Amino acid sequence: MILLKCLLYSLILVLVGCNNQDTPAKQFDPAQLGLIESTLNRLMVEQAIQMANTIANEANGFQLVPSWQPIKSTTGKEVFVYILRSENLAKSEMIFVPMECKQCVFLQNSDFHDWLNKYSDKQNASLKLDDYTVLAFLLLHELGHVHQGESSGAVNSSNESYNIKDTHQKEIERAADEFAASKIREAASKKGESRATTAMLVEIELSKLSWNLSAIRLLDHFGGTVINSHDLFWDMGYTHPNFELRILTVNNLVTQTETSYNLLKDFKDHIVNQPDILYQRDKVR
Repeated sequence: MILLKCLLYSLILVLVGCNNQDTPAKQFDPAQLGLIESTLNRLMVEQAIQMANTIANEANGFQLVPSWQPIKSTTGKEVFVYILRSENLAKSEMIFVPMECKQCVFLQNSDFHDWLNKYSDKQNASLKLDDYTVLAFLLLHELGHVHQGESSGAVNSSNESYNIKDTHQKEIERAADEFAASKIREAASKKGESRATTAMLVEIELSKLSWNLSAIRLLDHFGGTVINSHDLFWDMGYTHPNFELRILTVNNLVTQTETSYNLLKDFKDHIVNQPDILYQRDKVR
């Protein structure tokens, strides 16, 4: 009888343990905000999370964790990544740290891929981008917001005006970009380690993204570069700096080469210079 009780007790412990393992340890439920989690592209996001954690290398610090995966115990340093459906989210809310949870990253699945497709392999003039590698960079950026203790706003909407005004929110975004760049550069310096290899992959993807942004600007907006068009070089709205400028800045912070510096300087020159008058009709006498 005693042996039977011991067996039953052991079985209960095993079942309870399995049940606990099947329950993801979350600190926030997006349903509170009327948001719905998605099961799509989990493997891709898991790959991106692994890359970002490898580069960040914060053994005793923040760790990105898929919200759908069980964890045995919490350290209080988990940053849960949620894949969300588009319901009740604006198109501009692609990836961000919500105000309601400063250790959460919300990723709108469909919007991310729509955004990536704009800059990837467009009419065979652009280079194809790896979704999980680009996402790894974006996650490092969001991790920067977590370190700041700040939420990250949605990307600018198309109805906002172009400007070159510095705002507090733009400074927050620049600081998060600098955090991501510093982590990538630090990891790349660890020659012979997996961190360095992973960082190199992200570097390559950022270079490809920079090339694509330049190609789109020159081909899809023919002539706009010559006249320093505001819609190409200025910031759209008051929350985020110009996206191409951000990527050029990150590339320069990571690689610190003469080429990366000159590319960044050339872009900035277009920001401050007024459009040149290419042709002026002679005055009628």
